[in-house]
Amino acid sequence: ISSEIDEVLRISDRIVVMRDRRKAGELPRGATEAEVMNLICEPAAA
Repeated sequence: ISSEIDEVLRISDRIVVMRDRRKAGELPRGATEAEVMNLICEPAAA
């Protein structure tokens, strides 16, 4: 668990973004900072 996106991108095999105790999305190794930010910032599904 980290809020340091650069660190997460460097050391992770996969990235899971959580929002409101639910999984907002998952990305594989090699994901870009833009892809992570899109998951963080996109509106929650209704």
